[in-house]
Amino acid sequence: MSLFTTTPREPIYAQSDWVAQVAGYGTAAAFRSARQRLEDEEGFPPPARKVGHVYFWRRDAVLGWAEARRAAEVEGQRALRPEDLAQDRALLRRMAATK
Repeated sequence: MSLFTTTPREPIYAQSDWVAQVAGYGTAAAFRSARQRLEDEEGFPPPARKVGHVYFWRRDAVLGWAEARRAAEVEGQRALRPEDLAQDRALLRRMAATK
């Protein structure tokens, strides 16, 4: 019997497709176009690593930011700015389909 056990864990880092979903964007491309503004104006965590042209974020940092953002929504602040929505056509299509 081994003293060490292997248990599956969530990955520490995530790429832009996962981050986009958590941040409320319909596509990774829409998130990437808004990323710098999110970092500068809304306290979004910067990428923790970069490998080639691929950015990686700490999942816990992104989830913490998203939770704080949800708390702000409850207080009446908008989650996505109009310019972000305009760039995120997939999200606009989903929103239109639910009306």
